[in-house]
Amino acid sequence: MELGHLPAETGADPDRLADAVAYAVGIRDESVPRHARGLARLAGALSGTRGLLVLDNCEHLLGAAAPLIRSLREAAPDLHLLATSREPLRVRGEWVYQVAPLRADGDGSAVRLFAVRAAASAPGFRLDSSTEPVVAAICRRLDGLPLALELAANRVRALGVATLAAGLDDRFALLASGERDAPERLRTLRAMIDWSWDLLEEDERVALRRVSVFSDGFTPEAAAAVLGRPATGSLARLAESSLAVPMEGADGVRFRLLETIAAYAAERLEETGEADLVRERHLRFHVEFAERADRALRGAEQALTLRRLDESANDLRAAFAEALRTGDAHSALRLAVGGFWYRWLRGRLGEAHRTLTSALALPGGPPGLRALAGAWRTGLELGDRDLPDPAARAAAAVGAFQDAGDRAAQARAWWFMGPMLMEVGELEAAEWMLAAALADFRERGDRWGVAAVLCNRAWLALMRGQAEEAGGEGRRALALFEELGDGWGRLEAMAVLRRHAEAVGDHAESARIGEAGLALSEELGLVTKTGHWLAFLGRSAMLAGDLERAAELLERAHRLSVRHGDIFGRRFAGLHLGALARRQGRSAEAETLLEAWLGERGGEQPTEERAMALTELGFAALARGDAAAALTRHRRALAAARATASGQAVAAACAGLAATAVAAGRGARAALLLGAAAEARGGTRPAAAEAAEAERIAQAAREIVGADEFDAQFREGRRTGVRSAEHIAASWDNALTEGA
Repeated sequence: MELGHLPAETGADPDRLADAVAYAVGIRDESVPRHARGLARLAGALSGTRGLLVLDNCEHLLGAAAPLIRSLREAAPDLHLLATSREPLRVRGEWVYQVAPLRADGDGSAVRLFAVRAAASAPGFRLDSSTEPVVAAICRRLDGLPLALELAANRVRALGVATLAAGLDDRFALLASGERDAPERLRTLRAMIDWSWDLLEEDERVALRRVSVFSDGFTPEAAAAVLGRPATGSLARLAESSLAVPMEGADGVRFRLLETIAAYAAERLEETGEADLVRERHLRFHVEFAERADRALRGAEQALTLRRLDESANDLRAAFAEALRTGDAHSALRLAVGGFWYRWLRGRLGEAHRTLTSALALPGGPPGLRALAGAWRTGLELGDRDLPDPAARAAAAVGAFQDAGDRAAQARAWWFMGPMLMEVGELEAAEWMLAAALADFRERGDRWGVAAVLCNRAWLALMRGQAEEAGGEGRRALALFEELGDGWGRLEAMAVLRRHAEAVGDHAESARIGEAGLALSEELGLVTKTGHWLAFLGRSAMLAGDLERAAELLERAHRLSVRHGDIFGRRFAGLHLGALARRQGRSAEAETLLEAWLGERGGEQPTEERAMALTELGFAALARGDAAAALTRHRRALAAARATASGQAVAAACAGLAATAVAAGRGARAALLLGAAAEARGGTRPAAAEAAEAERIAQAAREIVGADEFDAQFREGRRTGVRSAEHIAASWDNALTEGA
């Protein structure tokens, strides 16, 4: 990772440096930073990692780089770290290796580099017996430093190698008045850049020093903003001089400065006294850029806009740091709010939370922006299941809009709070907020908002066992998102429709949607979504009985989610890896995985996933002959399933209780429970693996009581439904010897 573009202020804050490293290596941080900060989160995400992490150009960040490296070495002993810097980091275990310049003789690497660059600059140049001795002399005089060689080679077209070699004599003479205690290679490099600077026209010098404010490349439009005039001509001339490097960007050509050139130009900028003006222009440009991009992220330009934001991510951070430095609350809030949806789509929720918090810490700013920033932050914090009274916190956050008078922003906040409240079981509060948001979106003709709310209402309906309503809302949401061209929205609607198909027993359709969702998430480059769809497909394969494919998909999903710090993806894949282990006969491993999963979730909040984990744990206990533990777990699974109104979860818990009854020799009780399971499904077809498991339990029960008694008890279970199952679960003695 190149660190030279990071602002020097980052060197005082290891957490900010850790955020930048996490971004560069593709770690997606979806947790809320209530306890661990950026450094601890990066160390946790890389814990146990094997490989090589390169931190390039650390010299201006030593204060933060040293604790970062110490933390990573402790968390990941098998992770090798290579840091380049102009001075040692001075951390324990550091091995210092001084990189030698390219050689002008021997292997001739410096001569070869100069010849390639010179030929690119001057098509008529050839390295032959007449030019090679002169080129070798130039390379030796420049100490084989690649940057100096490239700068000199670019002048061959204008000067020729002989004149170039003669010019070096005058330039080296300038070193006599330089800092004699500086390393010679740095004095030589500065002289070379000074010389290149002197050859520039004044407007080119102005352009070079002003674009040095950019952290990670820039477009001609961005350069024009800091120059105060059109920049294309100046940038083309700087590129011809090898002082700006053209590269491909989302909108065509994009430029960057070599790190040393940028540092030199930044010094020149400070000398002119215009640095504050240029930083202000840089800030203004990125505030407006972030807000334009935020609007474009909700529609057909989503993929292109994500690329633009990825390219400018470090400059957006630098602009935000400038707003904080100057106490500009208005700009800080605009950047925090304007960049929120981008960070959400990229799964960088920890960074989003920290940005919002820092902006809100500044006094002032428009009330509407403050209210929206507070709402986004509160919504993120609702993802913490240990947060007390989430509904009251959500109400307080949206209540802040009363004084702001910004109805559009308030509706967005209502919508965003809805699914967060659903995650923590506050279904009534979620329903109210979604209804309020939907009414406002419809009144103002906000089709994206309508589609987003319909998606969340579909999930809410599924959680309440209202499959038909969920399917209708999901299909309407998908149609709207398709009309708008919003890829993320399509994925959200497809996710709920996949789950709906599974709930109604259309497992082929669920798998089809899963394949389409995976392809779309990969096309959009939404890495965390890709992990989710891999996990969904793994679940589908497991339920279809294809355990080998399920293992491949779930393990890929788990690796991807761990790599990118995706909490939801890791938990979803981890749950199903535990279920898969049980189905593959690895009961002890299944119990270890599932108990760890339950422990990480904390509390007793009833969810469909919790019911599934407890059911699988019950089956695992039966596999090792512990019927008492199985009964306890299946009881808890039934209670959790009933609280979610999920017919599938209730059916699975009833089947688990039936298997426990069979283990206790109580065939009639097992038949009754299997009847209750069938009733809970509401006529929907179970997946192949679930049907096969139910049939194995039924066959064992028939062998105990006979076919006629089994059929009679099964019919009774269907008639009385889950009430019978709850009665049995409540009255059944753990000793498995008493109770009817």
